[in-house]
Amino acid sequence: MTKEADNFRLPAEQLMKELSDYVGRLKGTRPMLNLYPADTKLSTSIRECAGIWLGKHKRIISNIDIDNFLRQLFNSLADKDVNTTAILTDIKKHSGVGYTSGGVSGKNEYSKDKSRVDGRMIQRKRR
Repeated sequence: MTKEADNFRLPAEQLMKELSDYVGRLKGTRPMLNLYPADTKLSTSIRECAGIWLGKHKRIISNIDIDNFLRQLFNSLADKDVNTTAILTDIKKHSGVGYTSGGVSGKNEYSKDKSRVDGRMIQRKRR
């Protein structure tokens, strides 16, 4: 751990206030995200993203911070002036999950496209 993470301790009264606010907010609801001990890759990724979003070191991110991060993230995606489709498509493209576009393949063959029928390269009129 870094010095910042080692030296970070919440005062007991502040910790209790945050926990009571968190439990009060969850009253009558179900948690949106359940992280299990086996989900280390997902947990690490969420902690890193929450640390970047909140400006904290990932080792001092608490579950309350993760909840606040997810709430703020989806609130910002819910705004009308945000192109949510473009953002989520870009994330899918970079993660490789559910993105089916084949695009142009081959070495420097910009004038050819991949056929949807048999996968061969088809010459196009562009050069």
